[in-house]
Amino acid sequence: MLKLNLDIKGLDKLQKAISFAPGEFREALDETLALVMEMVKLDAFRFCPKRTGTLARSIYWRKVSQLVYQIGVLVYYGVFVEFGTSKMLARPFLRPAIAQHEMQIQQLFRDQIEKWIQRRGE
Repeated sequence: MLKLNLDIKGLDKLQKAISFAPGEFREALDETLALVMEMVKLDAFRFCPKRTGTLARSIYWRKVSQLVYQIGVLVYYGVFVEFGTSKMLARPFLRPAIAQHEMQIQQLFRDQIEKWIQRRGE
């Protein structure tokens, strides 16, 4: 089984700061991330090589903890397809899908933070 964790630089500081924020704000960020993870999953499916379709159908994402999500595949050979072997070229599909949404994730975080600050100022 292949699992990739999305690491955002400075996330540990952000998580600490968010832990003091109201529950509604934390929930809004988590909902936003869940939507992005679904988009990442759809792109990974699109990028995934399809011979039988089993690998593509095994792509999943899950929430590990607050603001921590994981994407992966449920079949053992996913890691060989993603990273290649000494006898097979890599055909990455998860990493490009994640990379495609990095800027979007950052922007969604900024937007949610700005909305929360504006609501607090009203």
